[in-house]
This record gives sequence, structure tokens and C-alpha cells, in this order.
Amino acid sequence: SNFMVGNGYLGYRGTRPDQRAEGFVGCVVSDTYDMADGVWRELCTVPNGLFVTLTANGHPLTFDPTHDAEVELTLQTGEYTHRATWTAGEIGASVSVRRFASMDDLHVVMQEVTVTALHSMALDVYAGIDTEVWSLNGDHLGPIATHRENGLATARCTTQESRVAIAVATSWRIDGDTTAMEPGDTVTITSAMAVASSNDDDVPFGPLERVFHSAETAIAAGYRDALEVSAIAWATFWDTADVVIEGDDAAQAALRFSIWHNRIATPAHTDRLPIGARGLSCQAYQGAAFWDQEMFNLPAYLLTAPEIARRILVYRWRTLDGARRKAARLGYEGAYYAWISGITGDELCPDFFFDDVLTGRPIRNHFNVWQMHVSPDIAITVDRYWEATGDDDFI
Repeated sequence: SNFMVGNGYLGYRGTRPDQRAEGFVGCVVSDTYDMADGVWRELCTVPNGLFVTLTANGHPLTFDPTHDAEVELTLQTGEYTHRATWTAGEIGASVSVRRFASMDDLHVVMQEVTVTALHSMALDVYAGIDTEVWSLNGDHLGPIATHRENGLATARCTTQESRVAIAVATSWRIDGDTTAMEPGDTVTITSAMAVASSNDDDVPFGPLERVFHSAETAIAAGYRDALEVSAIAWATFWDTADVVIEGDDAAQAALRFSIWHNRIATPAHTDRLPIGARGLSCQAYQGAAFWDQEMFNLPAYLLTAPEIARRILVYRWRTLDGARRKAARLGYEGAYYAWISGITGDELCPDFFFDDVLTGRPIRNHFNVWQMHVSPDIAITVDRYWEATGDDDFI
């Protein structure tokens, strides 16, 4: 999670391109709420369109933990980098992985894998979509259909409970001679992964057409040009969001790291989605809003990006009926905001999810009954927003 990349629409965890579900690879996508286990409704992780494996002289080339590795997150531009030695027996290569989630096209994550031979080798590259999906609370996607079409690899599925259609497309390019690499020779594998769902506001013709367009556009632009365009958006954000601390490098780094994670967790592109308590780093806490949204996330935007703060509060206005339903269920008048709030504002925290360890008897939890401060937290934040902006139209 520390080295994930994201843009508020999706989050891609900081894993290597050769890792699979057992390594907790995950691309978590906003507005894909689904329940698979009968208890927890959560965001979905989708098929991994940045999967790359390598073989050298016919033997798997894999990350070698006995050598030094370097992992880096460049907050200024939103880029993840992983540099390490991969080996296949006595043969080795230096492998550099670069990755970013686009702030220009929110559907896109791009990756560049550069292999530098340390020995003579013939390199085979396997790139495409891995449909082995890691999920915390059950299989949300059911059957996944994969195809090669129009020069792209695609994966399509529909969430089993909520019936959200999800499409993933990947386009790739390989630069360099893989057949006879000598020490110092390089091969670069560029992948452009695009994700869309039927819930997205910008897919009028369906998610498949959207991912085709996004993946093809990104791979045509190339990694560096696409990163440069995305970095311009990050520069605009940092112009107002950055806080400078002099004389304490650790505090400066920690603060910028927090500002970064706050931004990639925030669905700033819409006013109908919450900020998940774990952001888009995984499915824990269901990608849902807690009181943290108003008390911790929103204040960072209040004076730097008030339009984002407004969207966060519009989300609470849109989910007011869910808060009214919760109040009625508990015997109250008015509105009682959910302890865990998703797309509708209805309470996502189940009444029972603990069992007595001796008897197996379900034990009533009181998170969603006694945490009454959520509603006044929101009311106070509305007042703070108005004081900061004077936005009478919103009121």
C-alpha cells in the first residue's frame, strides 16, 4: 500500500509485474460495490492488465531477494519505480519497473519494464492480463471472458450481486532485440492498462469501448509522453496543496506522503462517491466513508481546492435518504449518517459480524448504533465549508 499509485478513480498496489494474487496484487476501482460473502459490500479488485513474466534461455527469470533492491515513489509526478536483480540459475538481469496512474485519463495505468542483460541470453516476454484476482471477501467477478481483439488483450466480467459490467484492456510494445542479448543490452516492455465500468459517468457507449480508446491512446503516446502529461496535472495540484517545512526533512517527507495519499484516495472526478477509509489501497473498510472523511480528508482541500471539498459534501447530500433510512430503522426521526457509508448512504456495517469464540453465538456489535458523532461531524464540516467559501448556493 505504501508504494501504490492512484488517481482517485483507481488504485494499483506497489507490487512487481510478475506477482499474482498470492502476492496481493490488486487494482481497486471506485464505484464497483458488490457483496460476495453475504456480509461485506466492498469495492472490487479487477483483472491485472500489467502482468509481465520473463524467461532467460527458457528458464523463469525472477526477482532475486539475495540482491539489493530499491523501491521509490516520486510524489511530485506520481511515479513508482522498482529496481532489482532477477535471476534464472547462473544467468541474471537488472530489471527496472516504472509505473504511474494517469491524472490525465483516469482509466489508465502505464508501466515500463526495462531488462538489462548481465549475461548472454535469449529473452522471452509474456505480457497480458492476469485473471487470477485477489479479493478479501469472496469472488465478486464470477466468470471472466478474455479475448485478443484489435491488437489488444481484454477481460470482461460482471459483478455477481450488483451486476456492474467491468472491462479491462491492455496494449503493449516491446523495444529491443530479445533473441540474442549480450551483457549491457536492454529490452523495454511498455504496457498500457485501461479499466472502466458501467457505473462510470464517462462511458456513454459502454466500458469496453472506453478501455479500447484509453489503452490505444496511451500506448500510442508512449510511457514518457503520457507521464509528462499526467505530471502536469500533479504540478497543478502541488502548486496549492504543498506545505513546506524547513529544518526537518523527515516531517517534510511524512507530510507530503500524507498529502499524496489523501489525493489518490479522493474521487475528485465526481460528487457521488465517498473517500474510502483505506482509500483505494485494498478492499478493507469497503472503500466507504467514515467520519474520517469530514474530519481528516476534507480539511486538506478546504482552502486549497474548495471545489473538491464541495463535492465531498455533495456526496453526503446525495446520501441523505440513506441516513434517513438508518434513523427510521433505529427508531429515530430525521437523519442518522452511517458509520460505514457507500454509494447509497445506507449502513454497510452489519449488526452482527463477531462470534463468541466458545459458543459460536453471534455477538451484536454497536459500531453503527452508538457512533452518533458522525452526523454532527458532517454538520460541523458543512458550517466550516461555508465559513471558508461563503458558498451560499451550496447551502
